[in-house]
Amino acid sequence: MARLAGMPAGVVNHARHALASLEKHQEASREQVDLFAPPPAAASAAPGPLEAALAAIDPDALSPREAPDALYTLKKLKS
Repeated sequence: MARLAGMPAGVVNHARHALASLEKHQEASREQVDLFAPPPAAASAAPGPLEAALAAIDPDALSPREAPDALYTLKKLKS
């Protein structure tokens, strides 16, 4: 649900791991889970097509005419 709401993948991944840890330790112990610990590494480190296209854009090199075109291209990749 959070992913559909536009939450970043890192936040969703961290929340998923925190929830799994909470559920795992729920019955075993009453120990507090550190919610402010750095998130574990993402399971899929391979960037998708949207991330690859975004990384290829050099915003300083874009002309005023190319900038909206780049945004529309990214928006099409998101869909």
